[in-house]
Amino acid sequence: MRHLISRLEVRTVCSRLTISVLASSLIGAGTLWTVARLPTGYEEATTVTKVLRARTPSHRALGDEAQRERAVQLAKNSVALHENGKELSNRELAEFQQLMQSGAKDPEFAVEFYREMGAKDALRFQAQLSIAASSGDDKTRLELAQSIQKDMGLALATATGPSTDKDDAHASLREGRAYLGKEWINDLKEAGTQPLSVGLDHAQPVGYQVLASLLQHGTYDRSFLNPIAQDTVTLERKGATWPVADPHQGSQHFGLNLTHKKTPGWDPMTGLLEAFGRSPEASAAFFNGSTGGGNSDLKRLSNLDFFLSEDSGRKWLPDKTSGLTNPDDESRIPAKQALGHALESATTGRPYGDDGPLLPHTREQADVFEKVVRELGSDPHPIQHDGSLAPLVPSLGNMSAEYMYDIQRSMAWPGGSQHFEHVGAEANLSYKEGDALEAFLQAVAENPEAYGTVTTAQQTVTTEAIRRAMADADGRTLADAAVRAAMPGAIVADSAAKGRVVATAAADDGVQEVAEYNENLDVADKWVGRLIAMAATRGPSTRDAARLSEDVRKGVMKHHVENALDAFEHIEESREDYLKSTRSRAGFAARQAVLAAARYQGISTGHHTSGGGAVDDVYMTVSHTRWGYHWSS
Repeated sequence: MRHLISRLEVRTVCSRLTISVLASSLIGAGTLWTVARLPTGYEEATTVTKVLRARTPSHRALGDEAQRERAVQLAKNSVALHENGKELSNRELAEFQQLMQSGAKDPEFAVEFYREMGAKDALRFQAQLSIAASSGDDKTRLELAQSIQKDMGLALATATGPSTDKDDAHASLREGRAYLGKEWINDLKEAGTQPLSVGLDHAQPVGYQVLASLLQHGTYDRSFLNPIAQDTVTLERKGATWPVADPHQGSQHFGLNLTHKKTPGWDPMTGLLEAFGRSPEASAAFFNGSTGGGNSDLKRLSNLDFFLSEDSGRKWLPDKTSGLTNPDDESRIPAKQALGHALESATTGRPYGDDGPLLPHTREQADVFEKVVRELGSDPHPIQHDGSLAPLVPSLGNMSAEYMYDIQRSMAWPGGSQHFEHVGAEANLSYKEGDALEAFLQAVAENPEAYGTVTTAQQTVTTEAIRRAMADADGRTLADAAVRAAMPGAIVADSAAKGRVVATAAADDGVQEVAEYNENLDVADKWVGRLIAMAATRGPSTRDAARLSEDVRKGVMKHHVENALDAFEHIEESREDYLKSTRSRAGFAARQAVLAAARYQGISTGHHTSGGGAVDDVYMTVSHTRWGYHWSS
């Protein structure tokens, strides 16, 4: 890589005197600045960065157009300087950072900045800045570059999202002159496959690799994000390979992505999928779409199959600077985790990581979940504990929790499905393939985090279904109504228990594995209220909902948390006997739910009463019936 000059060096070995002199020079002659007990390392760089920003000329007095023109000028100067082995000073970079930060969510600023830069130069500027900052030892410059990357991503999201709000002050602007529409996207597609000049000896990143680092910030409209994603997938299907920075040694970081600590960002799918993870509408549309077919020389392949199929799907790349000569599975993990985030967004209608209320599912979202379960349930090996797609399983657990009403409804006996109705579109999970759903749940449960999520959701929905059933038996006996409401949850619990057994038996440290399963069960507070609110019928009162939450917690923690050593030894001795014990515990958990429902309704559960009969029948039926998908012992 070319040696860059004019770089402000801020090393962890800097003395307080060095920092003081440096800061004084930035603040200006004649200014007294006293330094006492300055921190070292990253905090030291942060201190200097703040000084740089404080002394950067303010643009508040400038108009919007002048600020945008100055930002474009600085970015273009940076690209030009790089051709001669030079770069912007840290003070100039801090000025650009302030301009971009203040204008990132302003439609006029964002659109005109990217329009005047042009797609290729905007990407070249970002590539040159990120690679130089990540491969050097100037922590101040790296901090500025990280902030700039984030704000350029937010600005791109602002510039490419067409306004549909007639009351939006920028609506007329964005519908016409300043909306980055198809023409700019076409320029971006062209730049996406072209090498960008960044001064590396071995390889130059192409535009899509750099674009991916920006896409990790902001929420994107489907009209922009989906054509880019379609083009990227098509390129890979046609055999395109992504350049890597240092194929021989890998001694330099050369990061394109300054946000993700575990990946330098040379695999563009990571950033693209993270963008879908924050853009639910775009994500649902993408995973219901496909590439190829028609006049294309490629066979039609759904986008979901491209990412999930081991046979016809994507060949996951090691995202590291020496990925060609020293590949490993660990460097492939971030992209697969990003796929999980994108699928969560596509199926739930909420950005990945959103802890707010569950939303009614749309038909498009439910369709994606149906396809995911069908694809991975018919061949669950990729998502098992040692499978190639294991990193996305925690997200599959979250998706399964959101669709637990649909899961249990598909397993309900005749006359029991009404207990699992909910608002929004229903996912049809009753596949002709037979045991796909149970196989899917078993494989998902081989991950402790996903197991905890699924088990808590199962117990919540089962408890609520029993409450509904006993409130309105609809001509049936209380026992019959309660059993029909309890059985689907028993099948889910049995599938999950089988997954837990498989993972524990295969673990290097089975005792530690059981302990990890126990730790991941305490998630009731996150799911109980949200799942109850999703119910189609009138839920319990606020007081009863609080009681139900506590009942679920007791049901999960009391009947699923185990002594780690005892559980491991039991599994080692006989998996079948261990599963019998889990069915018994599931029976006790269901029994507890019946008792709670009877308490809500004021129904007696004493001997020789209909309530008492319901309690006994539910326990006996759940604990003494073997369910589900055939599993390998």
